[in-house]
Amino acid sequence: MPIAITKGITKTPNKKPIIKTFFILLLYTPLEAKSYWRYAIQMSGHNKWSQIKHKKGAEDAKRSRRFSILARAITMEAKRANGDRNTSGLKTAIEKARAENLPNENIERAIKNAIGAEALALTEVLYECYGPGGVAIMIEGITDNKNRTSQEIKHLLGEHGAALAAPGAVAWAFRHNEAGWQARSLIPISEEERSNLVALIKILEENADIRSVTTNADNNHVQHSVLDKTHDHSRH
Repeated sequence: MPIAITKGITKTPNKKPIIKTFFILLLYTPLEAKSYWRYAIQMSGHNKWSQIKHKKGAEDAKRSRRFSILARAITMEAKRANGDRNTSGLKTAIEKARAENLPNENIERAIKNAIGAEALALTEVLYECYGPGGVAIMIEGITDNKNRTSQEIKHLLGEHGAALAAPGAVAWAFRHNEAGWQARSLIPISEEERSNLVALIKILEENADIRSVTTNADNNHVQHSVLDKTHDHSRH
């Protein structure tokens, strides 16, 4: 019996699976044993393919949400600019979308959705929130149904120890510029509070109406922006 040696430690390979398989095969005729092995190999391949399919499905869903956010940002900028592609806001939105590989037909459709009789009724929303540990959270979004989005955000916040705040109650803790919201000062939070905050941010990412999420948490550099993919740990 071969001996497995790892980092100076001598180990005897586990013989139980081999012995178990051997005795199982004794119960079958040669033809049945052959069928057994064929089935085992097929199932192994099936399980692997299922895992690959599940992973690909999750990646496709994430990319779809991402494209939806980018397209809505273009539509909002096109609406402000009345379709003028030379304005800085619309040009920036298009450049960001192209950098994220948003197809050209999606970009053109997003611009078309901003003007004309068939223009989408999109609205920008901003939510000020108190998060785990009392951190301040700013959530930006673009929606075609403000009431629906508000109810969804309120529900998600409640599930993760957070709550909506009155307008102006949280915004003072941030400054806003072309780069988005940035915390004026940072506050520390515990590891448990950090875990709850990270879970909240991840679930908010899955909402197609949410454009960005920013916090003033200082524990392990928690801050995040969904649209711009901000993970700049040096600032948090």
